[in-house]
Parts: sequence; structure tokens; C-alpha cells
Amino acid sequence: MSPYISDAPAWQESWDRQQEAYLPDREHRFTAMLDAVDAVTDGVPPRVLDLAGGTGTISLRTLARFPDAEVTVLDLDPALLAIAEASL
Repeated sequence: MSPYISDAPAWQESWDRQQEAYLPDREHRFTAMLDAVDAVTDGVPPRVLDLAGGTGTISLRTLARFPDAEVTVLDLDPALLAIAEASL
């Protein structure tokens, strides 16, 4: 973990609040995406590739819903990836 990230959940919450201002129905979109994953996996733990995953928000939601899922987060921003790494 980066020495600059001492409280990953606080950074994650701050990022989510900031993003929700731009996309008010953001959480509903995440739920719809995960509903689609659930519909095609037939109870098998999914493998999810989170492209442009930022802080890992979708991966965190995925793991909360599918605890045995395998997630991979990719992003170009090293600061966001540091938050994702600390959060996941």
C-alpha cells in the first residue's frame, strides 16, 4: 500500500460521493450490471475484468455480491489503482 493512503475506505467513500454528483443513478447502474452478471453465471462465481476500474468501485460491489468472484482491476491512473489495491 502506498504510504500516502492511510485510510483506504475514506478515500473510497470520497471518490464515490464525488462520482455520484456526476452520475446520480450510479449505484442503480452498478446493480443492473451485477444483475446481468448474475443472470448468466448460473450460480458459478464470476470472473470479472474491471477495465478503467479506477478505485475498484465495481470490483468492490462485485465481491460484496459474489464473495467467491475473481476480479481484475485495470486502470492507467496509478493514484486510483493505489486506492483500489488498498481497498481490495
